[in-house]
This record gives sequence, C-alpha cells and structure tokens, in this order.
Amino acid sequence: MAILEFVGNQRNLIKLSRQGIEKSTFQEILSNTGFTLAEICEYLDISPRSVQHKKSIDRFSKDTSAKLYAIAKLYARGKEVFGDESKFKRWMDTENYAIGGVKPKSYLDLIEGIYLVMDELVAIEHGFSA
Repeated sequence: MAILEFVGNQRNLIKLSRQGIEKSTFQEILSNTGFTLAEICEYLDISPRSVQHKKSIDRFSKDTSAKLYAIAKLYARGKEVFGDESKFKRWMDTENYAIGGVKPKSYLDLIEGIYLVMDELVAIEHGFSA
C-alpha cells in the first residue's frame, strides 16, 4: 500500500490526519482493505452518500482521516503478520476468544478498538494468541 509510507512515523500520521484524507486516498484504502463502501462508512460513522458526493480532491475531517489511516495501518500490519491477505481477512471475520469472543472486524468503529486489534496482532506475532 503506497499510502502507508507513514507507518511507524506517528508525527507524519498526525500531520496527514490533520490535513484530512483526500477522497482518492480513501478509495485506495477501500480497495486495499476489501471493504464495501457501506462497511467502511459504518466504521467511520459517515454516510455513503457523503462520500459519493465528494470530488477526488475533497478531504475528510481529521477524525475520520485518523481512523481511516489507523484501519489502513492495521490491515497492512495484519497482512505482514499473517503473511497472506486472505488469511488475515479470514481472521478478521472469525470470532476470537482472546478479544472477547467477537470478530476483530467488529472493533473497527472505535479508535481504541483498532488499537485492541493491533495489540492482538502483536500477540500473534510473538506466539501468544491466535
């Protein structure tokens, strides 16, 4: 994911979020995560109609941008940890005892939920969970 050159650089992530993500970048993240527009909009708490009405250079709010970048970062990290995009997506769609018996994907509506799933990826990487 070319847009994830900021991974590991929190200051750059903050700067990009404050500027607001452009619709064209939003669409790239949507494509790379495999979410439908309706799914991602539910996680971001925005309406699909508001996305559809934006021009490609229009920007999203800083809160929406920060959450979207966090989701993109999570998906990039998940693909690294699992070594395969389809395995990671299957894991995201499978109920997981380690995080409360729910699908990891269900936590994406809150930034703290995204961090919780990221923490679980770290645990998996170190052999503590699955």
